[in-house]
Amino acid sequence: MVALIQHSFFPLLAAGAVLGAASRIVPAGPARVVLQGIAAVVFFVPQIAVFVVGNFAVALVLHRGLLMALWLVAGGAITVWQARQTLASSAAKRGLVRGPVLLGAAGAFVALAGLWLGSVVVRDIALPRGVVQGLVTKMWVTTWSGGPYWHVAVNGAPLNVTRDVYTRLRPGMEVRVQVGAGSATVLAVLGR
Repeated sequence: MVALIQHSFFPLLAAGAVLGAASRIVPAGPARVVLQGIAAVVFFVPQIAVFVVGNFAVALVLHRGLLMALWLVAGGAITVWQARQTLASSAAKRGLVRGPVLLGAAGAFVALAGLWLGSVVVRDIALPRGVVQGLVTKMWVTTWSGGPYWHVAVNGAPLNVTRDVYTRLRPGMEVRVQVGAGSATVLAVLGR
């Protein structure tokens, strides 16, 4: 399942975008609506799949991080734009609108969080990965923010792991792993 999601993710996003663009040249009517619906499904279903299983497999960690960063930046930018539009409206000029400043600040915060997460993913991709070697001293699971997150400590240093890596490790086990430079997430288990 993970391999299918990993290998079809970018081709499906591209196909969804192409179908969406193609629907713009189809004359208005039922055919256009059907094409837009198919484009939406082809574009969004792989994203939902990555959000759901992205923390379960090493192969999808970078996909999930990049996708989350892009959605945060896009959502924050749209929110800031909406706040600016509301502030520029005639109702705002008459003093009838009070929430746009707070909305704009929240949007800016969300966009900045997306930029920060994006920088973490870029560091994981672009910078050399660190190698950590030693004994697994502790293993634990946290369940905050929408799902289980797996962690191990190697020689006392905490690392994030995915479920597939977590199930391979045991306390006291000697390990050698590659760790992302930005996220401190185990991105590969190396031979000893």
